[in-house]
Amino acid sequence: MTETKEIDRKRESVISHDIDDLNSRQSQRSRRLSRIISKFTTTAGNYSIQYNYQVISVVMMFLSVEACTLTTTQCQNGIQQYWVQSSAAAAVFGGSVVGQLTMGYAGDILGVNIAMIITQIIAVIFEILSAFLPSGNPNQIYVTLIVCRFFVGIGLGGIYPLGATMASFGNLYELFPKNPTKVARAFMWQIPGSVSPWIVAMIIVSFPYNSDTMWRVLLGIGAIPGIAVLLCAMFEWLFLEPYLPSPIEGGGPEGAIEESPTPPNLGCKLIGTGRYKYIYCTSTNNKSRWWLVFE
Repeated sequence: MTETKEIDRKRESVISHDIDDLNSRQSQRSRRLSRIISKFTTTAGNYSIQYNYQVISVVMMFLSVEACTLTTTQCQNGIQQYWVQSSAAAAVFGGSVVGQLTMGYAGDILGVNIAMIITQIIAVIFEILSAFLPSGNPNQIYVTLIVCRFFVGIGLGGIYPLGATMASFGNLYELFPKNPTKVARAFMWQIPGSVSPWIVAMIIVSFPYNSDTMWRVLLGIGAIPGIAVLLCAMFEWLFLEPYLPSPIEGGGPEGAIEESPTPPNLGCKLIGTGRYKYIYCTSTNNKSRWWLVFE
């Protein structure tokens, strides 16, 4: 009887060791895959931000052909009523402020992946709606577009705090040194995103589509990188999180925050960087004029 119990105990020990080894290897693979997905998520997310910020400038020129609020000559020169031009450009930034203030907090409460899923669902839904929903007379088209753009901004604004967290830590379940270079590399993809709407516009004008189809295609394309980010965040949440340690056990962002010393007063630096960000956004998004030849 004693020998039987000893054999059973050894068998259970071997099985337990094998299970622990299997879980350890699965966890290592999950961590490596999580790093890759997090890098792609932040890259595509930052690309999506600037594409959807800049695309409205191109769309307004196409819309001037179909939905004119002033004289024909003024609309042909890309000039619309003041409320149309100012609101169309400002709505997405107003939404971004809301997204930046709320989605970062949601990431602390719900987890970064879940918050990223929520913010991308908002962005993708309203990016698609902004392409298909506007209809009716010019005022109805612009009001619908402005409302959709505001909610698109909420989704895009949420990428800023969540994407920076992902880029800084590599993934959300290991404590990597906070590396500002990784954040800079992720934000660098905003540059191709800001150029892409103009490149896409130059391509689609070569096709025999009317201007109404062209501006809707431009807005619809903006949902593609958002869908990619959404799928990556959902994959990591559903299939990788079960094999990864909790943030506290793995030394993730929550543990890092608890162990970090009291940060210095950064109020002046925040005011300075905010001022220059405001100058950048207003100078590059509100008054830029690019001319396309319509046949």
